[in-house]
Amino acid sequence: TLVERLPHLLPALKPCWMMSPLSVATFLPADGELFDLVVFDEASQIGTEDAVGAIARGQRLVVAGDERQLPPTRFFERVLALDEEAPEDGVEDLPSVLEECQAGPLPRLPLRWHYRSLDESLITFSNEHFYDHSLVTFPHPARDATDVGISFVHVADGVYEGGAGRSRTNPIEAATVAARAFELLAVRPDESVGIVTFSTPQRDAVLDALDALRAKTPRFDDRFDPAHPEPVFVKNLENVQGDERDVILFSVGYGPDEHGVFRLHLG
Repeated sequence: TLVERLPHLLPALKPCWMMSPLSVATFLPADGELFDLVVFDEASQIGTEDAVGAIARGQRLVVAGDERQLPPTRFFERVLALDEEAPEDGVEDLPSVLEECQAGPLPRLPLRWHYRSLDESLITFSNEHFYDHSLVTFPHPARDATDVGISFVHVADGVYEGGAGRSRTNPIEAATVAARAFELLAVRPDESVGIVTFSTPQRDAVLDALDALRAKTPRFDDRFDPAHPEPVFVKNLENVQGDERDVILFSVGYGPDEHGVFRLHLG
């Protein structure tokens, strides 16, 4: 197999590989420096113990990441081990290879320009509250348009059913999000739609709300068909990675309970 021949092929190839740290440790021989350069992308999410094997196989190292983004956690390990969602009080953050490199005397090169947002408002909040206006961003030519960028919809009557033995969902908000998705499918038939929820139970609540609407209005069923080029998706926050749609709806879910109490158990 190719894996068996890999140790003999590598010295002659000078390849450029895109692999996860786990794949490097599993498939590549540990003896010798196989690569001229090892590059970690999204290094804030890579645990140090996972990175060591790849670092040892290279002559030089570039670690690219942002300490303001999510750190590694045991979230998925606990979910797989317990076959259930992580507890509401969250999971412990772990040190990342980015954090370890920042603690040492390695040269640092900050990236200052942000050009990936179609509308500047998509990065404005982060630039103001997390990056102290240090990012160079680019205004959208239609910056006063009302149908692009970010908008906030307050579900004033939403109730979060949190606490032991309860659903940990906001059914009223889920129904509102589902109704908005159907409205978009009707008024913007040429645009794709995605829904992201801040928890797994809220994802399930949105799916239930969508199923109820689809039972009444089946004319949009083709938009949910996996065979559609860009079907409507509903994913919880931990499962979204690189998904793109013309319109994304976020369902926070968390909020006051029926007594108006907002408990900060956000997972």
